[in-house]
Amino acid sequence: MHLDQTNKSNQNLGFKKTLRQKIGLKPISLLAVFFSTILGFSSQAQTEVSVAFTTGYLGTQGTSTNKANNIKTFATLGVARASFVQIDANGDGLFGDGGTQGNDLAGTVKFYLNSGTVISLSGALNWRETTGSKVEVLGFIFNSGQNATINYGSGLSYNIVGGSSQGNTTLGLRSYFSNFSFTDAENRAGNAATSGLLDALNNELLNTPQPSISLTQATVVEGQNLVYSVSLAPTPNAVFPFTFSVAGSATSAVDYNAVFTFSNGVINNGDGTITVPSGVSSFTITVTTIDDAAIESAETLILNIGSKSATGNILDNDASINGGVIGTDRTICAGTIPAAFNSVSTASGGVATLLYQWQSAASIDFTGTVTDIASATSETYTPTVALNATTYYRRKVTDGTTTSYSNTIKITVNPTPSTPTISAGGAPTTFCAGGSVVLTSSSAT
Repeated sequence: MHLDQTNKSNQNLGFKKTLRQKIGLKPISLLAVFFSTILGFSSQAQTEVSVAFTTGYLGTQGTSTNKANNIKTFATLGVARASFVQIDANGDGLFGDGGTQGNDLAGTVKFYLNSGTVISLSGALNWRETTGSKVEVLGFIFNSGQNATINYGSGLSYNIVGGSSQGNTTLGLRSYFSNFSFTDAENRAGNAATSGLLDALNNELLNTPQPSISLTQATVVEGQNLVYSVSLAPTPNAVFPFTFSVAGSATSAVDYNAVFTFSNGVINNGDGTITVPSGVSSFTITVTTIDDAAIESAETLILNIGSKSATGNILDNDASINGGVIGTDRTICAGTIPAAFNSVSTASGGVATLLYQWQSAASIDFTGTVTDIASATSETYTPTVALNATTYYRRKVTDGTTTSYSNTIKITVNPTPSTPTISAGGAPTTFCAGGSVVLTSSSAT
């Protein structure tokens, strides 16, 4: 049952290289392959690779682990779907990086019940049903001590008992490429795992629709909608499940509405998965953000769909900004360019980078015409135009959602004195050296 680990690793690497070069086969049963990024309190994300199955069965182990007697189908047990999960240690999106021992593939199986309950149990893919060289069913045995009860029907229950002995529970998961059908109470049997089991799992990745996610507007102000657009390639030819989760610094029901709106018939199953109808190649997820009164930093909302994720940003509209101080009033003569305006105290506050715009107006309360001065978008401002009338200046400060202003400076413009006219008066107006004449000015200044 066990291969030399070095040869096993080399074989796996060779398969992965070949896998990326192959052309996929057309799938004929309902199985979704997807990856999910699990975001927790750790600063680094841990990536998983998983395969989801919509058809399978549970049975009692016979004389070997690859025998399943008196089976119960997923449909009977109320299992909507199940998934096999491994850690994707090297991030290549393929199976075989973690928990592989010989030909057995250790990992976790998750059962998603129609009731909304999710059951997670550890074990290993250990056997398979085949038709020739084609893998039809992947067989999973549960680790010892991994026990659970599935309640179904009218007061009925099915007990999963972990272990590899006769009488313990075994699991059959129908392959993505299989059209096998199962019947309650029948006995199933397969073959012990070979190295081809890993190949079969990774082959599932070739034809799986994968999402790409974008946002119509990546940053919104609280109270506006974040709209995530999802495209699938290739288009699913059957009902197709994906893992679905949210992460980020925003809080559900506080910063955004906990109920999302999915288009084109996509269903949020409420168990960490969504279901996409057959033939749907794209859909949107609309998230309504909440306009609260709290002063808070910008927040993020990350949607994870299968192997992909996208981040929306929610800006606060309540955070206060101190516009700072730009100096005191001045007086100049008409036709003079005012000296530079400096920042006596820096603007502060807000939830994002502060942006500046210097403004001028003819009235101290900035009613009437307010002019945004061209190219005056720095913390300080050096005027380039001479003034001929009293003018008021201020510095506008914004973080994109909240706006504040500095103090207002008044530049008083005094008119230029008129040129006086001087005339000679009295008699005589002609005089000799040492004499005098009276001159009169038309202006007192």
